[in-house]
Amino acid sequence: MTVLLRRTAPPLAAAVAGVCLSPVLPVHAEAAVIRDRAGDISQPWDLHRVDVRNNARNVWIKMSFRDLAPDEVAGASLFLNTDLDQRPDFVFNAGLFDGTDYQLATTNSWNVRKPGEMVNCSYRMWLDYATNTARVRFSKACLSSSGNGTVRVEVRTSGQDGEGGTIVDWLGKGRRFSRTIAQR
Repeated sequence: MTVLLRRTAPPLAAAVAGVCLSPVLPVHAEAAVIRDRAGDISQPWDLHRVDVRNNARNVWIKMSFRDLAPDEVAGASLFLNTDLDQRPDFVFNAGLFDGTDYQLATTNSWNVRKPGEMVNCSYRMWLDYATNTARVRFSKACLSSSGNGTVRVEVRTSGQDGEGGTIVDWLGKGRRFSRTIAQR
């Protein structure tokens, strides 16, 4: 697993420096790019990379896959840790196909079938099959029940293998969080 941390620059400083910024970048945010080994599973939901931006208002997470398809039944579980212990504090479960739903819940385990209470706050997911990405935005109010604004992530994707079994792809080594991404 490769993790790159960087801090985005304020737009004025970036313009002076001649750097072109994406309009979705916050004024100040810690950002991380976490790469997964491409091709470790042969399914379309093979996770390649996760981008995380953590600012004062939102946490943005973009997951990149080999070949997302609207009719391929697969899902993702995004585990979030905000208090720097070894257990997840939240799990975001979502389908990666058309017509799917998603939910954010509290948790204290890696078991995706046993989430805790639903979290009632502002969060949203966008699937983009043309770019093979899923983007998720969490309001900081969603994650403020514990911690100091920092976040660590782990992603698990899964789907059927065609023979009744389940194939799972973890970001990096399973059940291990990324490095801490501070709030800026």
